[in-house]
Amino acid sequence: MAGIIERKNKKGDVTSYRIKVSMGYDINGKQLSKTMTWTPPLDMTKNQIKKELNRQAVLFEQKCKQGQCVDENIRFTDLSEMWFTDYAENNLKRTTLVSYKKMLKVVLPAIGHISIGKLQPHNLNTFYNMLLEQKIGCNVTCHSDEDFRNYINVHNGQKCEKPRISQNELAEKSNVSIATIHKLLKGDVISVECAKKICETLGLEYKKVFKETDRNTISPSTVKRYHALISSICSFAVLQNIIPINPCTRVKPPKVNKHEADYLDEEETTKLLNTLQTAPQPFRTAIQLLLFTGIRRGEMCGLSWEDIDFEHNVIRIKRNVLYTQETGVYEDTPKTATSVRAIKISSHVIGLINDYNEWQKEQQHKCSNQWCESKRVFTNDLGVPLHPSSVSKWFARFNQQNGLRHIPLHSLRHTSASILVMNGVPLNAVSKRLGHACAATTSNIYSHVFRMADEMAAEALDDVIFKKTSENHSA
Repeated sequence: MAGIIERKNKKGDVTSYRIKVSMGYDINGKQLSKTMTWTPPLDMTKNQIKKELNRQAVLFEQKCKQGQCVDENIRFTDLSEMWFTDYAENNLKRTTLVSYKKMLKVVLPAIGHISIGKLQPHNLNTFYNMLLEQKIGCNVTCHSDEDFRNYINVHNGQKCEKPRISQNELAEKSNVSIATIHKLLKGDVISVECAKKICETLGLEYKKVFKETDRNTISPSTVKRYHALISSICSFAVLQNIIPINPCTRVKPPKVNKHEADYLDEEETTKLLNTLQTAPQPFRTAIQLLLFTGIRRGEMCGLSWEDIDFEHNVIRIKRNVLYTQETGVYEDTPKTATSVRAIKISSHVIGLINDYNEWQKEQQHKCSNQWCESKRVFTNDLGVPLHPSSVSKWFARFNQQNGLRHIPLHSLRHTSASILVMNGVPLNAVSKRLGHACAATTSNIYSHVFRMADEMAAEALDDVIFKKTSENHSA
């Protein structure tokens, strides 16, 4: 039976009642309980209060026993930890987890103290507006004019005058990625968090060594990602019967302007392919494969020789190679369930892969015992699998050196899809080839390409009809 405790003010008057229901014991023998507070209206008589109080206690006890108890007093910070442990770690991709961890560092100082039952739309709107106006520190970066080669060992052929820490040791002691150390040595911007860790390891004063970069306004699309994170946590609370309604459903995040996917036109594609003929391996074949298949960068880096069926001209996508600062390069399943797929390729592409295979065998013969046996398709001269970022960086330099239009590597995927659409390949076929979850995703991303294809179809229809009409008149 539920216990009832009177709550009094300083004068000794009863202002509310706390209703407590026992929920048994945990594995350590600690008693578990649920509580709620009921405040009677001021116009109620003592008999009415007693009757209603007993009714509230019975209802609350029934909800507790049925697992419908709403514990609205849990703070958003505590709820986010529960969500992360019970849901996120088991259901989200590692790259998403890393991103959400960083975002929570911004979210929790703003709304983490609020009880989930008291989280209202106006709290979220205020937070989103502060993000847009850059009143909340988010993704703050910094740079330094200091030459960190005075502190970090760099293999440049020069003799060290004083002991310096190795790059790997600094990365390990500072708990930052080796890529961050490389950026630091090149003078690129790094996050404030990483800069402070490095300064602490080297015994430097952060404010004297680094300068924070100017903060640009956060885009509506970024704010929408914060909204998605908060909504996911609140949806988890609804599923756990902690709150009845997700407050995010009553909030409209900022409108995001739709950006058309950037891709190469026919002339640019031909120029790229011609220029690639003199490019070095493995990038010559890797870039062409991305263009001819439309696969993602990580899917390409994850290819093993056993995934290529030379007899039937098929490539099977089974894995995704990704990189995060926390874990480095790692292997994961493809982005979605439909991303696990088999892609038919032409005889020309099979020829490219065969030529590349011969090059790799020659490299293996040259390296002999120094060759790194990984069974991956795309490797460097020593057999080490290609780092996903190295492909993107090489492609950017290649475009710049050869006077080609600068596009991100992912635009090769958009180019491949656009070529298929413009040549009348059915939507479902394009969607399956790209590994999209549904055809609607493909249609939304390439809506502008479908419009262009439709215009071309209308013109082609006119040409055919008018040509037939003219032939009949002349006859």
